Amino acid sequence: MKVVQENHSQMTLRLLPWSMWLFGAFLTSAGLIFAGLGVTEETFSCRRDTTAPATCQLSSKGVLWSNPNYDVFPLKDIQGTKIDNFTDYEDQRRYRLLILTNSREISPINTDFSAQKRVREWQEDIELFLKDTQRQNLVIEYNNRFYIYVIAVVLTVAGLVIAVIFSKVFLCNIDKTLGKLTLAKYGLVSGSKAEYKIFDIRGITLQTPEDNSEGIAAYRVALVMKSGEYIPIISNYSFGAKILQQQQIADRISQFLNLEFIQVMSVPEIFSTLEDIPRLLSMNQEECDAKLAYLQQAIMNNGNDAEANYLYGLALGALQRYQEAQPFLEAAKRLFGWEGKKQRVQEIDSLLTSRSQKL
Repeated sequence: MKVVQENHSQMTLRLLPWSMWLFGAFLTSAGLIFAGLGVTEETFSCRRDTTAPATCQLSSKGVLWSNPNYDVFPLKDIQGTKIDNFTDYEDQRRYRLLILTNSREISPINTDFSAQKRVREWQEDIELFLKDTQRQNLVIEYNNRFYIYVIAVVLTVAGLVIAVIFSKVFLCNIDKTLGKLTLAKYGLVSGSKAEYKIFDIRGITLQTPEDNSEGIAAYRVALVMKSGEYIPIISNYSFGAKILQQQQIADRISQFLNLEFIQVMSVPEIFSTLEDIPRLLSMNQEECDAKLAYLQQAIMNNGNDAEANYLYGLALGALQRYQEAQPFLEAAKRLFGWEGKKQRVQEIDSLLTSRSQKL
């Protein structure tokens, strides 16, 4: 995301989905090239002519190329036929028809097949032609047009869908004069827009994925609202070297709006011990909201974090927000149960029972 416009009262940031466009164009091009170069039609034909020696010939052609009569040999050289069979790299049986001549083996259809039936039919047709000396012509044809076109259509359609439907342009427009921040994303067929009051924004942060069990460093810029909600500027997460760009964007927005950059804290950093939770009652509103926001972010980062759910439920309970606390305590009980932490499960059970009239 880059700043495309900035003055004393307005800032506009934009992210163009170049990678998605390029990937979509690559798939579409691959589909078209595959259709143009991948289709092959092979023909094996023999002809008996009273004015010239009988001959057989092999030819092949595609959509953009042709190789007629690339192998011609006398019919009298054919000594017989056989079906060659072998196992491919996927350990599947494959079959190919071979014509036996005086000096070599010739594959009339230069393709392997998993089904023996078609190869057997071609073999019988050639053997009958060799025996029936009154028959003048033999033609065997095979083309892979159907399979190639199916693959080409899949690649082309996938490329167009990615480039047209899933590729979104993200815009963030901040207007101090109107006191609002507008987030928009749009493509060729759809789009959306949301507006937020600058007054309702408490700060800017870098948000991590909700499910990050592999521990991969990934971040996206998000607004931290005074309500405790996190609003991502863009839906995509950045990895590797692009993380620095996300930090720079967060810094630019926070400086422009004169807001603090909020570092997302880990659960142990929020409350060092359970005894710290009752101290919420002695904190001012801003400090209390900050603690709750950190816990909420921890749960958003990983909904299966039992400790975060437990602490958040305890914190809400300490503030006498019992109805809000219940689902988080129940989630913590379930998660601790999966982890085999029976003591924590019993503690939560006891807590829920003692507050059953309040929750």
